[in-house]
Amino acid sequence: MGIERSTYLIDEDGIIKVFGKVKPKDNAKQMLNELQISNASEPTWFRGVTASMG
Repeated sequence: MGIERSTYLIDEDGIIKVFGKVKPKDNAKQMLNELQISNASEPTWFRGVTASMG
């Protein structure tokens, strides 16, 4: 037993991707990497969010 954490990457149209069994220690880095990978296809407001986080 324990806690199972999930993270959802969401845009204005809904859920883009689901990450199951995420570890809190690695989750922020994993999400930043995922945002950078998909950055070219995302709206401009999304690129601003990733730029301000890194």
